[in-house]
Amino acid sequence: MTEDERKYYEKLKSNRNDYNFDRLFFIDQNDSVQPNEGVWFRLIGDIPMFENTSQKRSDLEKSVINEIDNHPLNQIRSAKTGEQILDEMWASTPFGDPNSPFFKDRKKKKEKKLEIQFYSCSEDTENYNFRFIITNKDLDSRRANFFIDEINNVLPNTTICSKTLNLGSMERSTFDTKVNRKEIKKLNPNFEFGGFEFKAFLLCDGLSAETNKFTLGSKKTESNKTKQEECLCKKREYTADDIKYIVTELRKLDTRQISWNPKDKNGNRTYKDLDGKVVPSTDRGVSPNPKFKLNLITIEQSVFDDIAEDGKKNEDRLFLKKSNDLNVRVSEANYREFAKQINNTLKKYDINTCVRKIHFFAQLYHETQKLTTTYEFEPIGNISGGDYYRGRGLAHLTHDYNYLHYYDYRFNKSFFKSYLTHRVGYESVNQFNTRTENKYITGDEMKKIDEFIKLVSTELFYACDTAGWYWKEYKINTYADKDDLINVSAIINNPSAKNETSTAKIIGFEERRKYFDLMKIIFDYENCK
Repeated sequence: MTEDERKYYEKLKSNRNDYNFDRLFFIDQNDSVQPNEGVWFRLIGDIPMFENTSQKRSDLEKSVINEIDNHPLNQIRSAKTGEQILDEMWASTPFGDPNSPFFKDRKKKKEKKLEIQFYSCSEDTENYNFRFIITNKDLDSRRANFFIDEINNVLPNTTICSKTLNLGSMERSTFDTKVNRKEIKKLNPNFEFGGFEFKAFLLCDGLSAETNKFTLGSKKTESNKTKQEECLCKKREYTADDIKYIVTELRKLDTRQISWNPKDKNGNRTYKDLDGKVVPSTDRGVSPNPKFKLNLITIEQSVFDDIAEDGKKNEDRLFLKKSNDLNVRVSEANYREFAKQINNTLKKYDINTCVRKIHFFAQLYHETQKLTTTYEFEPIGNISGGDYYRGRGLAHLTHDYNYLHYYDYRFNKSFFKSYLTHRVGYESVNQFNTRTENKYITGDEMKKIDEFIKLVSTELFYACDTAGWYWKEYKINTYADKDDLINVSAIINNPSAKNETSTAKIIGFEERRKYFDLMKIIFDYENCK
């Protein structure tokens, strides 16, 4: 170790809360272990995070990711993937700290991605108008081949559309194409009435992707509205139907791949024999042969079709999680009231441009678990003041000092100012009150504040208003205007990650990016801004 490294190491060694120094080692260039000459940190097990060969570190990271993803505690919480946790932990070690002499750039192997999703089909007198959502990431080439096929092989020529296109630089974007009605009818005079099913396929950079099956009648859109009427970007106020449309489309587009077992005609499981042929189960749903494997296929499942706690699909229902009086009141969980409060919030807190609205809606969708709850049932991380001050409202306002700040704003008080002026270090509000013997905030006032906090998740006005207040108070519009998703997400989720290039400290950043991209599609941002 160099002298600078040794000093940094000794400094870290004095703080045993941050790192596990019970087992320390360093792997030198000859791959021999030198005790007490390096740093480990806690993840789930004891995971060494510094080796001299990138290949070894790569293999190690794969095993760590696998261990985290399959660890029972992580499966229960389902908060982060192994890779997200690993990124966060790496950033918190000396080897991920650019100011540390131990610093080593952790270069992640690019993971190429190519996906295509059917979005809608409208029609006019001449054409069928298709829209697809294409996801591409880290591709070396963006020149793609696209085609639509009839998948049941009813027609002698099953391809109804074939094109070459250049994928854009955005990770998610829309692709529109037309198929002339006359061309379709040439294939079969009764084509439109035959109930044919289609898939779209995309080939690019050695990868292939395909949509779920769809028909010409799938997800037809209204064609008699003017562009101005359809444009969500330019609307100053949203109707209940507008908000319902946004929520419904977002949930339908918010998909993931799952394994599914198709059932036989009796509703029992199906299996695959040793030759891969699908066979039904016995009358009691048992495998006909112990050597046969369960027949599993991969399908896309949307949040819209997910099953909620009450056994019904989510569909377009708002704030449907069971809450024991902690979620928005049932009487307010409707689109008329939601549109009213959202419009007030957007106007009051200057969330008044298309890109600001898109950022706002995308963050709220993530924070509220797809608009199912205004109460954080499983808080993550250290919360100032304790779990009572967990996330509430559309932006999941968190920490006792933030609730105190908003309370002052609502009721024209100065408790937060007194707290900021006289606190010691980063003590919580309760610690502050204990130390000052309630000199600045009386016990009775604190009880009122704690009772008020409950309303942030149960009353829709406060759920929306806290989100708008926090957005304006912390100047998030500044970053939304720059389309700076990293800083918008950091201020909402973890302000300590603000102005950092890494997203490792932002919980759910990739999901936030996904919802942001989807909101741009729903708002037709590129054409309507």
